[in-house]
Amino acid sequence: LECADGNAALRVCPAAPTAKILSYPMHARRLARSTLADANERRTPAILAELLGQLIGQMSRKHRKDVAFAKKMIDSTPIPLGERFECSAFNDRIKGLKLHVVFDPNLPSPLQTDITPATINDVSFRHQIPLEAGVTYVFDRGYCDYAWWSDIHAAGAVFVTRPKKSAVWTLVKQRHVAPSSTSKEDGFIMLNDRDAALASKGRGRNKLSIPTRIITIKRANGDVFDVITNDMDRSSHDIAACYKARWAIELFFKWIKQNLNLCSFLGRSENAVRLQIIIAMITFVLIQIARLTTQTNLDFKCHTMILTGQ
Repeated sequence: LECADGNAALRVCPAAPTAKILSYPMHARRLARSTLADANERRTPAILAELLGQLIGQMSRKHRKDVAFAKKMIDSTPIPLGERFECSAFNDRIKGLKLHVVFDPNLPSPLQTDITPATINDVSFRHQIPLEAGVTYVFDRGYCDYAWWSDIHAAGAVFVTRPKKSAVWTLVKQRHVAPSSTSKEDGFIMLNDRDAALASKGRGRNKLSIPTRIITIKRANGDVFDVITNDMDRSSHDIAACYKARWAIELFFKWIKQNLNLCSFLGRSENAVRLQIIIAMITFVLIQIARLTTQTNLDFKCHTMILTGQ
């Protein structure tokens, strides 16, 4: 449904990407922004959140690849809001909300989402993530929780992340870095690969007793950093490639903010903001379903332009 020039029109996009988009005038008056804001303040986001979950489940079941090759990226992005928004929370950096996402780079699409105040730590989202055997979970150091890492290991899954700078590790075994894994064509080279153990035994949530491995990587721009994993089998190159693939979720955050107008909200209530974020996620998933279903050679950007009439 699109409102333009004071009239509403139903836009229908046939399956064939080359077909013309049809418009049916409905002769409705333009909706005032305040009307939409008031309506969104009264509506509960639960129904649309359930619809989003069903769409994600439908797409995941039909198009997800073998779990043996499954990767899930976990990250969050801030949703800045102004002083007039009643749901804003300040976390020393931004005032607003935070969108947490589990992302499948192979689809690519979000698999799970949550919206919280900006003051909520990223790692708090871990309790909502069901752990699957054979899946590789990739996240940054904001999700440092040794007990959770141990849970991932116990579930038969793998994690790839960045260790805390303050953590001290002892060398268990030095591994050989194969010359074939140091190609610059991938945008990184391997500098070191070794089995390591946390120097401080710790207690409770600070204890990490599972086998771990640290790989030192150098990016093409000269940056050097470590990644840590409980994957003791795959090559250092494959593990580095897994962490590099985390960039897919950053591109997703950038795309929805730039293309689905998550910088300007119709209402200032928490309900209105949550609804608009969920609708943006539904839009992204619908575009992905259309792209995967039609099986055309068009890329994601072309499908976006067709389905949004741009």
